[in-house]
Amino acid sequence: MTEVICPGCGGRVQTADTSAGQSQTCPACGQVFVLQGPVQPPQGRVTVRQVLSDGLIADGPYDQLVGATANAVSMSGFTVSLVDPASGVIRAARGLNWLTWGENIAITFRGMPDGATRVFIQSTLVFGFDLWGRNSSNVQKIIAALVSLVR
Repeated sequence: MTEVICPGCGGRVQTADTSAGQSQTCPACGQVFVLQGPVQPPQGRVTVRQVLSDGLIADGPYDQLVGATANAVSMSGFTVSLVDPASGVIRAARGLNWLTWGENIAITFRGMPDGATRVFIQSTLVFGFDLWGRNSSNVQKIIAALVSLVR
């Protein structure tokens, strides 16, 4: 058996060593994903190299970083609608409530020449403007949740 990381929630999923190319369902979140081959256990762990105002720079297994980021977004009160590690994108949203007009979160992952991954986090209100710094405070909240998950 081999352990892989769910791209939806970052949880660990047990799979047969010969499962490459087959669909797998995460028992924790229900996310269905195709196992890339050959299936190998993740090497190392994610570490945050630098926190930035609009994201961070991290080292470690890419799939673990994507899964942990999706989990951090959920922990921050947003509903994740898309996790696509292949294109390096996470999309999430929060609907209208008494604190906000609704917000959209767009996260992109970009490889850096030294092997690290740059995570960009953007928050916009559904109506397209920043209301009293709320967008930047939610970006900081997601960053803090991600840093706490990978410690």
